[in-house]
Amino acid sequence: RERNPANRGKPLAGLWAKAGLYRAEVEDLVSVQMIAPWTYQAQNVDKTRRQGIETELKYTLNDNLGISAGFEVNRVQDRLTDALIRGNGVPRTASHIGLDYKLEKTLQVGLLGNYRFWDEPPASEAKDRRFTWDARITYLPVPRTGQTGDLTKTTNKPVSAFLNIINLFNQEYYY
Repeated sequence: RERNPANRGKPLAGLWAKAGLYRAEVEDLVSVQMIAPWTYQAQNVDKTRRQGIETELKYTLNDNLGISAGFEVNRVQDRLTDALIRGNGVPRTASHIGLDYKLEKTLQVGLLGNYRFWDEPPASEAKDRRFTWDARITYLPVPRTGQTGDLTKTTNKPVSAFLNIINLFNQEYYY
């Protein structure tokens, strides 16, 4: 299908971008550390800093099809020793790609691929650095309008319904 005629000749009209930085000063972080293969111990870290960046791009190719991609980097550091804290359920890097398709005005399907690097010690045999795929089906009812047909005068607030299938292909992954 053709994109909205008002956007013809404007290649970036369907582009949406987001970037964010974060930083958290944490006191008394409980850090889970491997002390032997498959043996972990919780340790208290007095002062830590968790910081990172997140980016995301979405592009609407036409009225029915959109693509997306994102990337994040996380860093957790002991502020007293400057040592990096590995693992702890926080991926060192993560990225994702997505595809969304509208079957009709009210039904949308999506596929999202996630890739994570947990930065766990080699002895943990982490199952990372591979894609997992999620699927989503969303129902978005069209709001009823008032007598004038003006969409700003809706008579109800629609509720959406969705079904997510996490790890669609049952890919083994963990940290």
